[in-house]
Amino acid sequence: MATAQSNLPTIQRLKYEDYARATGWQQATQLLVNSLNLFMTPVYDILNGGVNYTNLAIPQTYEKVITAAATTTFSFINPLRALPKAVIVGNCWTGLPSTHPSAALQVYWHITGSTIIVDNVVGLSSGTQYNLTLVIL
Repeated sequence: MATAQSNLPTIQRLKYEDYARATGWQQATQLLVNSLNLFMTPVYDILNGGVNYTNLAIPQTYEKVITAAATTTFSFINPLRALPKAVIVGNCWTGLPSTHPSAALQVYWHITGSTIIVDNVVGLSSGTQYNLTLVIL
């Protein structure tokens, strides 16, 4: 289990007994406490487990200027806390004003440890410099 990312309160659940002085609306209090606990317990457990925006599988981007070759290879550190499911081209352009490749682009990749290795980007013109944005999911 991951270490806690926040300073959570020690109270994790509401108890009906804590509201015994709430006379006249005991049944409503019990229903309210039960409903709140249905929400609070999983939220507390998620936050206590270290879940945050960087590990909720929110897509991350990686930008690089590359010069295309017969095989265009490079590597970068995985920005996700989990193993990526896909690395896709978000955008690719060259020059000013921007021009884009006319062919559909495909990224072939694999992961070793925490490094994503791009084996090839297919569809680029060899010898041309590109601004490449990859989306890691």
